[in-house]
Amino acid sequence: MGLGPRPEISGLEVSEHGGPDYAELEALGLHPDEVIDFSVSSNPYGPPPGIKFKAADLAVSRYPDSRSSELTRRLARKLGVLPTNVIVGSGSTELIRLAALAYLGRGDRAMILEPTFGEYEVACRIMGASVVRQRFTEWNGFRTDLDLAEALISEHRPRMVFICNPNNPTGYYLGRAGFERILAAAADSLVVLDEAYVAFVENAWPWTDMVRDSNLLVLRSMTKDYSLAGLR
Repeated sequence: MGLGPRPEISGLEVSEHGGPDYAELEALGLHPDEVIDFSVSSNPYGPPPGIKFKAADLAVSRYPDSRSSELTRRLARKLGVLPTNVIVGSGSTELIRLAALAYLGRGDRAMILEPTFGEYEVACRIMGASVVRQRFTEWNGFRTDLDLAEALISEHRPRMVFICNPNNPTGYYLGRAGFERILAAAADSLVVLDEAYVAFVENAWPWTDMVRDSNLLVLRSMTKDYSLAGLR
């Protein structure tokens, strides 16, 4: 019997989402610059002015700061939280998987409000956790059924709850009062609030008063609004 990966890995289904397949483009004889990419919701105007000049000054011969200390301090100042409340990663997927690695194990449950970003389920499956689903439906405008969410949390007691807000792909934005109901119901869970698209929301509600002493992990992205996917 040969050596193989854990069963959770060998049977894992890949989450298909944005980004070009460079091998496929090469097989077609196409350069990435020749393709208009609609698979990723990035800022079509490109990175902010000055980013390219900063990138040219990077000391690529040195190991990077493993704590991203300067970036962490600046982000904390911008967001109005403590530096100890901030962790920097190479894309949201890395942080999602790190959170699952830290909080989930075989036999645990995680709850996902879907349809949504597929990497939440992949992270759960990698750790051997089962997934409890609350599906949005067209009949109520793909809105979150808060009563059902509270009931599912009470019944299944998930270790993690994933909420994409505004949700991808439905675009629904859950208000603060509704989110507070879920956060309270999931007091014994890690609640992951993915705000990758929050820059496109007018009058987004603040969460800084929640994150300091609660079970809340907030994800932010520099891909969608700053067009910096390749910087990771």
